[in-house]
Amino acid sequence: MKNWRLPSDKSAAWNGGLVLPVPGYVHAIGVGQGTVVGAGEALCRLLPGAAGFSLAEVTTETGDFEAVAVEPRRSGRIALAGLDSVTILEGRDRALVRFPQSHPEPVELAWGPSADGTPGALYVLLADGILLRLPPGTRVFEEMGIPAVRTIAADETGTMAFACFDDERWELDVYALEDARAGRYARRTVEAPSFMGEVHLAVAGAAAAVSFEDGPMWISRGADEPFREIVEEPAGGPVTFQGSASDAALFAVARTPKTDSILRIEVGGAATCIGEMDRSDEPFVRISQVAWDASRSSLWAASGRAGILVTSPPGVPVPLGKDAAS
Repeated sequence: MKNWRLPSDKSAAWNGGLVLPVPGYVHAIGVGQGTVVGAGEALCRLLPGAAGFSLAEVTTETGDFEAVAVEPRRSGRIALAGLDSVTILEGRDRALVRFPQSHPEPVELAWGPSADGTPGALYVLLADGILLRLPPGTRVFEEMGIPAVRTIAADETGTMAFACFDDERWELDVYALEDARAGRYARRTVEAPSFMGEVHLAVAGAAAAVSFEDGPMWISRGADEPFREIVEEPAGGPVTFQGSASDAALFAVARTPKTDSILRIEVGGAATCIGEMDRSDEPFVRISQVAWDASRSSLWAASGRAGILVTSPPGVPVPLGKDAAS
């Protein structure tokens, strides 16, 4: 049984729709400093103040993109993970770091602090659970000496977190970086479901949220606060916070066999469905990632073959509203 509700009246409904007139498959979405980037079979980029997305085909040099991260600083570097490489875009400059052919595929990216605590390091999660860090100004990765990592997350202030699965305790350990210089992390633990599949992580200041593929969603609002269950039934979709404050609302995607529902979960736990995507007729349409855009007060979603979805709260103009199709 669903434990969320629809808006009580039309004036409380969120508005939006799909924004790419000719979408390709969009697997990942990243937002930072007003720049929105969708990545997959193509690179879709919306710059601050722009009237629409610019589209660029991927090259045989990189192949399709698996992940994207926009640096939450004024320079706004964009990192893209290809099959065996990481590409960093800064203005018109482009740097490609290629891995050996036998190297595991990079699957997640996040911007966070360097070893000395300064911002601007790129974190790269590989398919085998190894977490790498690329210090600013170099092309040499540092391997983080931590257990196999399942997923990583960062907020716009540079708070960095990662999650590791302990199959002996059958728990997921969530680590939040407290002091990069000293290598000190705060650890919180959440019970894993009986089937441990895909897992999603979001972080905002001291808050962290976890969504399991075949289990409930959990949230903790502080480093010393235990995780509590917020969506009881298996949900499985991506999560992100509405900003970087520890009391920010949480956006989460709850999956049913035919529908992806976008939920907004308040600090007190009340959950409202602010949008739904019908997947019954298209197996390649699914919301794989969500990202909050503070500059436009809107939520963006990578939606597979449907392209990019945007939704905005009541009273906020929908970005690219003239092109959006509900």
